[in-house]
Amino acid sequence: MALNTKIAIAVTKFTNRGMRIVGKNGRSLPGKIGLKFDKNLIRNLSSGTSTILITGTNGKTTTTHIITQAILNEFGACAYDPTSTNMSQGIATTLCLDAKVSGKRKSTFNVIECDEGATIRVVPQIKPDIILVTNLFKDQVDRYDSITKARDYIIDAIKSSPDSICILNADDQIVASIADFVDNRIVWYGVSCDLYSDEFKSIDKQVACVKCDAPLKFNHQTFAHLGNFYCEKCGNKAPAISYNLTSFKPENSLGDFSRFSRLKIKITNESSQSVDFTANISAPYDAYNALAAFCALDVFGLNQKNIISALARFKHAQNRFELFKIEGHSLYLHLIKNAVGANQVISTIASSNSFKNQKLFVVLLGKEIMDGQTTQWINEVDFDKLNSVKTKFILGGPCFDDLQNRLLELGIDKTQMRCIDNYSELLKEIIKCNQDCNVLANCSTNMDFRKLLVGTGELVDFWGQD
Repeated sequence: MALNTKIAIAVTKFTNRGMRIVGKNGRSLPGKIGLKFDKNLIRNLSSGTSTILITGTNGKTTTTHIITQAILNEFGACAYDPTSTNMSQGIATTLCLDAKVSGKRKSTFNVIECDEGATIRVVPQIKPDIILVTNLFKDQVDRYDSITKARDYIIDAIKSSPDSICILNADDQIVASIADFVDNRIVWYGVSCDLYSDEFKSIDKQVACVKCDAPLKFNHQTFAHLGNFYCEKCGNKAPAISYNLTSFKPENSLGDFSRFSRLKIKITNESSQSVDFTANISAPYDAYNALAAFCALDVFGLNQKNIISALARFKHAQNRFELFKIEGHSLYLHLIKNAVGANQVISTIASSNSFKNQKLFVVLLGKEIMDGQTTQWINEVDFDKLNSVKTKFILGGPCFDDLQNRLLELGIDKTQMRCIDNYSELLKEIIKCNQDCNVLANCSTNMDFRKLLVGTGELVDFWGQD
């Protein structure tokens, strides 16, 4: 290993350790510094290893955690980032932490979560065995001014790695169109069962064909623009799927939400089979993530027993769905990053066991770099599905006024809202209400408010309760 690479590894490790000593867990800065010493650090440390890379708008982190657990089950070790720092700097840090200063890697497997825009820099260096694309929705419009811009980054990235096997979501016409531009082997996955009942399903009623702009139609639609699509004008249609989720049934309910779900996948390849298993997922939208992970791991060649075990026991990431006990009441913390994701969280809450008795909802909004520096996306969020005459909304975060305007546009009475920009005062108000609540917060506000919750309440292992 070249001297500059060794120096880069040492500096990255030293910086990471220093940050941890002062209570900081960020992985971007160490890798950023390391890349200044060796711009090919990612290439040098991934050479000779096997990689599964996960990208897409929503579901990257959950899918990555499932895949990581399965790789650990089978091989005992791999390079991965539990903090989900998915830009090139964070990926560099992850690889350095799995290497000795000499450059010798501790493990021979990498599970890499990668931002869509970062794929064009990361994929050419890593040359992954598997590239998995979860979905592509409107997100961070300050970075992606069209729905195909993120797709085009991914296409260019895949072209740089022609031997990578692509695992693509056949229900997403934007993702499916990637296959028109690359020569890689493609394996398709999709969902043919209903994930939500009609009462709680949130679908896009008007979807334009990505190829000709004509109205797209669906034989079956799961949520947003996902489903078995077809275009009568140009013939664009969903490809035949090799990994088909045919059944999804939430079960083992404890309190407000289901703790596990039963899934059945029909696999159509050299030897057709059906696989029935339990996954520790609660939200119906996570069914796509479980299916995608199973598909990627099966194609990668893992033992199906280890895959199924991982789905049953993987650890969810912080912030995604967490339960806190605050003075005897339950507080559920949900992450919302874009309109589609927010609407699916709202549908999940609205379909929960105790929704009719839930009268308190907290919504937090910011626009830091990690959020996308615009709040326009909330204008497509159906907050009114949470509303009743007795519902109370507490609005917070730096952009609480944008939230208030959105709720007013939806016909929610101003007397039902309380705007509090100070998190400590906001938490006092939650406690004062003396009832269970759901908190919906985007990336920056979720992280900041979670710190306060950790210091005040009890974090409950929702997935490990008896």
